[in-house]
Amino acid sequence: MKKQHINCLIRLMELDPSVYSELIDFLINERLLKKDELIETNITASRAVFLIGIFRELIKQDKVMLIDFSWTLLPVEHIALLIVANDVQKEFTYPR
Repeated sequence: MKKQHINCLIRLMELDPSVYSELIDFLINERLLKKDELIETNITASRAVFLIGIFRELIKQDKVMLIDFSWTLLPVEHIALLIVANDVQKEFTYPR
């Protein structure tokens, strides 16, 4: 994953701080992440780097089929993160 993905995730979490906890809840509920793998940090950039690392591992292990980032600035800023796993897909967006 590229630095643009990290920046996109940082911006999404800056605009909507609840996205981080929603992402973590989704990953845990779908058994893609274990609670003991979590890191405790309030720094948005650290959270984004942590999530990108998790996404890389999930792709390597074939636990997710697709992780797609979309970030449009004009005419209105819109950010979307789409995660497609075996039987479920979830989109995290701003604005909602």
